[in-house]
Amino acid sequence: MTITVKTPFINNRLSNKMQSEMHNHYELWEHPIEEVLFLENEDVVMQIDINEDSEFIDVNTFDIVSRGVDINILYIESGEAKIRKELNEHKIQLGDISFCMEIKTK
Repeated sequence: MTITVKTPFINNRLSNKMQSEMHNHYELWEHPIEEVLFLENEDVVMQIDINEDSEFIDVNTFDIVSRGVDINILYIESGEAKIRKELNEHKIQLGDISFCMEIKTK
């Protein structure tokens, strides 16, 4: 037996509960990174630490990517800042940490 109640209070409460459940169970960050980034078996996500020996210090990230390096820079940690916007204009500094994705082509 099913009982349907059409009072606004019950309707709103059930609607909010369902939205909350969907929000709690299907967050993007809960999925494996392979799924979120559509990675194939050959693709790699990596962290690159810029140390004093790096050839990339004082180089814009655009210049690195345009050299034909087969990576996509996801974001850069520079000190306390996480840089995602205007990555192409960021000049790499000692201590930066770059999070990149390398896509292997077949």
